[in-house]
Amino acid sequence: MKVTPLEIRQKTFEKKLRGYDKEEVQAFLLSLSQEWEKLNEENRELRIKLKTSEKEVEKLREVEESLFKTLKTAEDTGANVIEQANKQAELNVRESQWKAESIINEAKGKAKEYLVDAENKAKYILDDMLEELRKLEKNYSILKGYKNDLLSEIKSISNEIAEKVSRIEQGTEKDIDKAIRDAKEEVRSLRPANEIIREVLSSEGGTKYSKFDPNASEEEDKEVAKKLEEERKAIEEEGERLREEAERQQLEAEETKKKEEELLKLKEAEERKKAEAARLIKEQEAKKAEAARIHKEQEEKKARAEMEKKSRVSTDSDNAEDGSFFDNLD
Repeated sequence: MKVTPLEIRQKTFEKKLRGYDKEEVQAFLLSLSQEWEKLNEENRELRIKLKTSEKEVEKLREVEESLFKTLKTAEDTGANVIEQANKQAELNVRESQWKAESIINEAKGKAKEYLVDAENKAKYILDDMLEELRKLEKNYSILKGYKNDLLSEIKSISNEIAEKVSRIEQGTEKDIDKAIRDAKEEVRSLRPANEIIREVLSSEGGTKYSKFDPNASEEEDKEVAKKLEEERKAIEEEGERLREEAERQQLEAEETKKKEEELLKLKEAEERKKAEAARLIKEQEAKKAEAARIHKEQEEKKARAEMEKKSRVSTDSDNAEDGSFFDNLD
């Protein structure tokens, strides 16, 4: 799947209660889109440089053809020196062509490899980070809601229940009757909250609670008080479990931070690859300069061959004139 910088900047997420800071997410996406756009720009520049190299190779081929024609003409009127120069020039041209093609193929291969590697890593990192954000946001919202709601209800209810149970166990019979009546009234008023807490805890794998009967007898009330004390302890244990779960989420957040650090290391690796690409381009330019030097040497050899040809023609002409002079004397 190809992702453009504009799609990254315009990416939206579902809003959840107490989710991540929207501005931080947008800032991260903006930074990622800018880096992506910069990478695309560098890839375009590499393609332009490759096209320039291909044009230069085409020019070298044209020079090769021109040189070949010149050497072919000189071969018809020259001697062994021109023939040897022609062979050497052809060999040098082929070597230059081979070197140029090898450089271009190597540069194309490395550029393609870097591009594919960068696209795959960017896609993997983006998908992984988005998935982690969704999981953390979902888990954090659920646990935060449970933590805030349940702990406040648990604390209030457990304190009231403990106080009622303490008064029932230590008070006089008159106080017991009054405490029982008050407890019944209190239980009637707290019954919806208790039912909600029990349903939540039951859904989480806790104790299956039975409904409280406000019209029960004194013995039954004491039994209920005992059960309520057990429930209070169970609630405290559940609160401890929730705290441990929150700590686990904190550890997951730290793991996410480590992944962000790994992402930074990957970016640094990409920078090193870019530097390597720049080094390859520099080497390519040096090889082009070497090809130009070889071409210059070929031109110089060609010029020397022409000079030797002219010198030989001039010598033959002088010898012919000397022969005519002696013939006239005879």
